[in-house]
Amino acid sequence: MGRWGKGIYQSDGALDYFSLISDRIEREFAFQFSPERVTAEHWWVIRVIKLIEVVLLLHQHGVINVLYFDNLETVKRWQKTFFAVWDFDWKSTGNPPFDQISFRIEKRPIVERMFSQLEIVVESWVKLSPLEIDLQTLLTPTSKDSISRSKTDENLEYVFLDRFIFELIEQLVKDIIYWLSPEKRAELHSFFGGLDDPVVAVDVLGCLCEAYQTTPGMKAKVIHAWKDSYIQIMKEVYEESKLELDETGERFKSIVAAFDKLEMLANKYPPEDWWE
Repeated sequence: MGRWGKGIYQSDGALDYFSLISDRIEREFAFQFSPERVTAEHWWVIRVIKLIEVVLLLHQHGVINVLYFDNLETVKRWQKTFFAVWDFDWKSTGNPPFDQISFRIEKRPIVERMFSQLEIVVESWVKLSPLEIDLQTLLTPTSKDSISRSKTDENLEYVFLDRFIFELIEQLVKDIIYWLSPEKRAELHSFFGGLDDPVVAVDVLGCLCEAYQTTPGMKAKVIHAWKDSYIQIMKEVYEESKLELDETGERFKSIVAAFDKLEMLANKYPPEDWWE
């Protein structure tokens, strides 16, 4: 399950739900580095870079473990496999500039740093030791050196995504709707029975949408209704358990801030019709 993080992640329930997210990321790593999947194509190198980037981003955001390994050689093996493809002189019919060897030569030092940071992050959690790197230097999508940042022909900067990011966003939205549905209300009322799940999903969703400058797939008014519904459930749960809900405490403020941030992002990046 890992160690508690900060804010919203100061509970076992929050880490239990977050482990479902991390498990999905870990499975995707294993899938992409399987012999059946490794290939000299632009989409494969982009997928691997996105996976590393998401791990670094979520670690920077919540300071919690994203990958669970007993063997630190795993990252080294991934790196060896990846650069055997990256350094090979191939050209696909896909997405420039990743299918151009000149681009891959130029950006190799950045990808090397990403793997190095991934190894440091994983090692800190395996050994339960302090992280020997400044969190702000992690090569996330918001970093000025991020390989995900590019420019249009009009010299406008944007952050590119891939299918895995969209699928992760969609799953988080589904989880929020699931936990706030009438069918799950009774389970949420059984104190700690999933009460942390929707708010962690909201927080991670906001983190991804902000970093990748993309829509959460829901209108702002829907997210506002989510917040009202969640806070009402939370108050009912505390009242039924004869506990006092501290609305001035760090945790409650973190929960409200997570919903407010997601609502702001929904206004900034409204959903397209195909999300509906």
